[in-house]
Formats: sequence, C-alpha cells, structure tokens
Amino acid sequence: QWEKQLKRAERGKEPSLLRALAATFGFQYLLLGFVVALEEGTKVVQPLLLGGLIRYFTPNSTTSRSEAWLYAMGVALCAVVLAISHHPYFFAVQRIGMRMRIACCSLMYKKCLRLSNKAMNESSVGQIVNLMSNDVNRFDQAVIFLHFLWVGPLQALAVLIILWHELGPSVLAGFVVLLLLIPVQGFMGKLFSKLRHKTAVHTDERVKVMNEIISGMRVIKMYCWEKPFGQLVEKIRGKELYYVRTRSHLDSLSQLLYLNTRRLLLYACVLSLVLTSDSDVTLTPDTIFPVAVLVQFLFHGRNVRVWKACVEGCSAGRRIEVIFR
Repeated sequence: QWEKQLKRAERGKEPSLLRALAATFGFQYLLLGFVVALEEGTKVVQPLLLGGLIRYFTPNSTTSRSEAWLYAMGVALCAVVLAISHHPYFFAVQRIGMRMRIACCSLMYKKCLRLSNKAMNESSVGQIVNLMSNDVNRFDQAVIFLHFLWVGPLQALAVLIILWHELGPSVLAGFVVLLLLIPVQGFMGKLFSKLRHKTAVHTDERVKVMNEIISGMRVIKMYCWEKPFGQLVEKIRGKELYYVRTRSHLDSLSQLLYLNTRRLLLYACVLSLVLTSDSDVTLTPDTIFPVAVLVQFLFHGRNVRVWKACVEGCSAGRRIEVIFR
C-alpha cells in the first residue's frame, strides 16, 4: 500500500501514510466499530433496566413481580453482552495496533537500508531509533480510543434524550458544563501535541549524542573527556525532562478535570431540578441511580485521555511519514 502511495507521488500527489494504513487495516478496524457501538449502547440500556428493578423495591411501588423478573433478566443479559464484547474488542484493536507498529518498523528498516549519504546526513541515527522505539508505540493507544470519537456523540445524544425524559429541562444545566469542557479538551489536545513534538526533538538529539559517545568511547577515555560529554548529555536530558515534566503536570490536570466534572455535571442536573421545581421534589433511588450512571458514561468518548491518544497517534504518524519519504 505504501508503494501505491509512492506511485501517487510520481503523479504529483502527496503520499499519505494514513491512507496506506487505512487500506491495509481499515476494514478490520471498521468492523470492530460495530462491537464498540453494541457495548456502549448496552451501557446506556443497563442503568434504565436497573432503575426499573430498584423501583420494584421502593415503598408503594406499582411494579409487578413479573416486571421485576424481566428487569432482572435484562440486567443480567446486559452484563453478558458487556462480558462478551468488551475484552474481545480491546484484544482485537490492540492486535491491530501491534500489527500497525510492526509494519511501520519494517518499512523504516527497509528504508534505512536504501538511504543515500545525503539522506543519512539529514536523518540522524537517534531520530530513527526514537521513532522505532517510542513513536510507533502511539499507534497502540490511538487505535483503542479512535472509535470513541464517533460513538461518543451518538451516546451523548441518547443520554440527553433519556435524561430529558427523567429530569426534564433541568438536564440542560448539566450539559452546559459538558459543552464548556469541550474547548478545554481541544486546547489540552493541542498542548499535548506540541509538548510531544518538542520532547521528541530533544529525545532524538540525546540518542544521537549517546550513539556518538558509544562509538567514540575509546577516544573519550583516552583524553579524559568523560565529564564534558557527561555534562552535554545532562544538559540535553534536562531540556527533554522539562517537557516531560510539563506534560505530566498537564496530564494530572486533565485527570483532575475528568474525575471532578462528572460529579459537577450530576450536581448541576439535580440542583437545577430542585431549584426550578414548583413543588417539593422527591428524589427516589430509582431516578437518581440511573441518572448518575448515565452521566458517568457521558465521559467515555469525551475525556482528555481519548483526545490525547488520538492526537499523539496522528503526530507520531506524521513524524514517521517524513522518514518514509
């Protein structure tokens, strides 16, 4: 498929690694989208069935015993569907990610054997080693979360309809919190991409210097240059660690937002329901429990971890594509 992309370049078109990967693994990966859609749809249905089962045990319940049995069977069936779809999906997408990584490493190895002297001067050994040991691993994470980018909005729409039926217009207060979080996620995704690129540049430089040190170790030992070269590596590593540390702090902040926004969204929904109601509102467990679970599912395809994995996978693909060309 990459050779086909190179033939496109002969006709004046840009070769694309993404098109080559999609042509090779796209059909298999597309079929797994139906599995994740089934899983996420089951996650939306299960809290509703569980709420009906809880309603049977509330005082003065109008739910019959046969309906309670049907709700219980539905909850059990949903658990079975989740069990047979969750782990096979993750196994299959991680296998595809591994095959993508191996395919890119193989192409890079074949490309390195055909590089001219001019190309070897432009592409350092450290850069190639960093690509084959670090960047290609981003495919493993990107393929896991890529389907959530299109399943997430559909799931959010279904949850919005259900919560509107359960809570009424007060659910809009919670969705305002969710909408305010979207620009923050986009901004953090761009920051992750920039930090990833800057970290990779310093990592390439460090690996290049280390290769040169190892190659000339005898000369360095003979002239007692250990300390100057050690300081040089320490300086480059310090720049690299600065961006790694910044990225870790940003990752911690994103996880903080992810963990607390779910509770804030539920709090906004319930508080809006209580404040906007004309009469006293009785919040029963069969109402609050399904709402709390549905609010939690809202963040599967919209948290920063999904955006970060996809953005870093695209960034790694662009860096690898430069070597192929």
